[in-house]
Amino acid sequence: MISLLRVFILIFVFSPAIAWAQSDDLYKPKAKDGLYSGNSLPAPDPVDAGKNLQDIFEPTKEAPAPQQEATSVDLANEYFLRCKNEEQDYLRPKTKEYLCGCSSAKMAQHLTFDEIQALDRESKKGDAARAKFIINAYAPCIYKPTRDVSKRRCLASQQVRRIWSGRYKVCNCTANLMEDYMRAAGHVVITKALDEAPMSLDPLERYIDSEGFYAQMRNYMKGCIYEYSYGN
Repeated sequence: MISLLRVFILIFVFSPAIAWAQSDDLYKPKAKDGLYSGNSLPAPDPVDAGKNLQDIFEPTKEAPAPQQEATSVDLANEYFLRCKNEEQDYLRPKTKEYLCGCSSAKMAQHLTFDEIQALDRESKKGDAARAKFIINAYAPCIYKPTRDVSKRRCLASQQVRRIWSGRYKVCNCTANLMEDYMRAAGHVVITKALDEAPMSLDPLERYIDSEGFYAQMRNYMKGCIYEYSYGN
C-alpha cells in the first residue's frame, strides 16, 4: 500500500515538470535558412563598410545635378534683357522690345558662344564679332524701328502740326519713305555711325539723333505734304 502511494506521488509531482520541460521547445526560436523566425526579432540589415551612425539614421541626400554649361542661346537671352532694360528715349518701349528681341534671336542663330562673349572687348576678335553682329543680327531688325521713329517725329514737327487734315497721311508717307531709305542705304548709315562709335551695339540711336536723319526726313516730309495737300 505504501509503495503504491509513493508511485502515485512520484507521478503526480514529476509529470507536470517533465511536461513543462518538453513544452519549452515551443518557445525556442526556430531557425530557417539561417534567419531567426517565430517569436524572435528579425535580423537587422547588414551595415555597409565605411558607414557611420549618421549615414544610417539620416536620410540619404541626393547629390546636386551637375550644372549645365551656358550656350549661345543663354548669352543671347542675357543680351535681350540688358538691351530691353537700357535707358533710352528715341524708341517707344514696345518698339525697343521688338528691336532687342529681333536682334537677340538672330544673334543666337548667327554668332557663336565665343563671338557673343567678345562683343564688348576692344580687340580684333571683338571688332570682328561686332561687325558680324551688326550685319547679321542687328541690321535686319532696324527697319520697323526707323519707321516708328520717323512717324512720331513727323507728327511732332511744327510744319505738320499746321496741317488741319491729312497729317496722318503725310506722316505715314514720310515713315514709309524713311523705311525704304534705310533698306536701301542702311549699310552706309550704320557704317558711318560705327566709325563715330566703334563699340556701339545700337548705331541706329546715333543715326536717329543726327542731323543726317532729320535732313532726310524733312526732305521726304516736304514731298509728302505737297502730295497730300496739293496733289490730285
